[in-house]
Amino acid sequence: MPIDLTEEEMNKNYIQNEIESSSFSKQKYTTTLHLTDFKSSMMFYINALDGDGTSNSDKYILDDVIKEGTPIFQRDNNKWSKEMQSKFIENILKGCSTKIQLFSLNHDNIRLQNSRCQIIDGLQRTTALVEFFKNNVEVFGVTHDKIKELFPTMFKSSRLSLQLEIYDFNNLKEAIEFYIDMNKNITHSPEDILKASEFLKPEFGAEKVISLWNPEEEKMYKEYKDAYNERIRKEKEKKEKLEQNKAKKLKNKDGIEI
Repeated sequence: MPIDLTEEEMNKNYIQNEIESSSFSKQKYTTTLHLTDFKSSMMFYINALDGDGTSNSDKYILDDVIKEGTPIFQRDNNKWSKEMQSKFIENILKGCSTKIQLFSLNHDNIRLQNSRCQIIDGLQRTTALVEFFKNNVEVFGVTHDKIKELFPTMFKSSRLSLQLEIYDFNNLKEAIEFYIDMNKNITHSPEDILKASEFLKPEFGAEKVISLWNPEEEKMYKEYKDAYNERIRKEKEKKEKLEQNKAKKLKNKDGIEI
């Protein structure tokens, strides 16, 4: 005989299920980095190790932290203005703590000795740091190299640190769901979420993607992303033409807008 639950009991079960089945319950590894270790650590985690066990990070420039570290479902890294980037770096130099979250797929056997990750949260922060180290963002009116010259001991301060959290997912689908749950209706626009949701469609097969670094799967990522970007480009082009045609109809025969 079925047991009738009270409304309060059903609410309790619902809340408990929401918490226990949450994307955020996934296993993660946390480490604290000094600001001066940001470049080498991000290159290490994102670019990983060569097959012979040697680091290949010296073959990459800072731009590759963004290029290689941005997953296909992430929003673009141009959401922050130079002023926002500058303020973020200034806060770090003042001692404000920050966090960047990476993810790996456990098929890659991600551990400290063989790390291959991408950025799931903190792309704008990572971009700001990269631009700062490249002297493209000024803080307090001066570049990274200049501030090191003016204050040689500043970067030795133990206050200048950030946290890295690395989540371990079974497949790409889990990573995308985590990303959407974290950002939907909070920090990301509907367009950003729609872009991520695109890669949850059955034809992409995100649940079958169990490695970030399989050459065949990497080729599939690129082809799918290129097709998506092309569709978005055409839709934008079509919208612009419609708006242009609408503007033309608002002109009289003498070409004066009315």
